[in-house]
Amino acid sequence: MALSCVASLTLAADNSARNSRSWSGILVSSSCNADEAFFEPPECNKVVPGAKLALYDDTNRVMYELRAQDKTALHTGDTVTVRGKLDGDVIRLASIEPMSIGLAVGKKAMPSNLRGATAHAI
Repeated sequence: MALSCVASLTLAADNSARNSRSWSGILVSSSCNADEAFFEPPECNKVVPGAKLALYDDTNRVMYELRAQDKTALHTGDTVTVRGKLDGDVIRLASIEPMSIGLAVGKKAMPSNLRGATAHAI
């Protein structure tokens, strides 16, 4: 019996991990819709009473409601990567992190070895 419970818990955890995904986008006010967020107006970055943070995925032009707002210590306009489970148009957050583009300040790119690389398609 105990072995059966452990096996079912392990299977549930495995299914949960498989159903977890990540999305990247911009945090906007839920008072905006996807069409408005696409044009990045300042209104989508304003704090509106009753509105919550939402994720605008500009790749797919889709807005997602974010559940577990207490995990979002970031602000509208921030570019982020969120991880969680999708339920309709709601992402149940497991984590949220600022998305970095490029190198951190003070970091150098790895040297490249272009020696021996020639352009054959000229």
